[in-house]
Amino acid sequence: MNTSIVLELNRKQGGGNVSNTVVVMIVNSRPESIRIARAALSAFLKMCRLQEQEIWDVELGLNEAMANIIKHTYKSDSSKVIRIAFSWCDLTKEFLVTLRDYGDKVDPAIFHKVSLPSPEREGGFGLYLIRKIFDDVELVNLETGNLLKLRKSYL
Repeated sequence: MNTSIVLELNRKQGGGNVSNTVVVMIVNSRPESIRIARAALSAFLKMCRLQEQEIWDVELGLNEAMANIIKHTYKSDSSKVIRIAFSWCDLTKEFLVTLRDYGDKVDPAIFHKVSLPSPEREGGFGLYLIRKIFDDVELVNLETGNLLKLRKSYL
């Protein structure tokens, strides 16, 4: 599997020291890539000094988002790629993860009508978990593919 990781650290001077950290990954759409992305995310969030439970929650949300892209958008075609970016702003204590796919467009309204699935149902919990974990969820259709933005504030 080809996986590339770029780490970029930005420091801006303003009314105080503002630190923004960004990590960008491009991974193949294979289930194994989820483990790689989760490990990178965990290390990133530890660097941002989040608690273990907070890290685990966000990892779970990333896991579900990637699994949905792989299974539903790409229909398990492992030749496709997913571009993932993590960012943290020290000033606002805000975390943002974006997932960019190049598959068929997904209806952005899917995140607006999410409810708790029946316990008897197998699967279908991913969208519900993503909505519960993140403060803001936005799905944008692009010319080619989709961009999922997942935002969490820790103030």
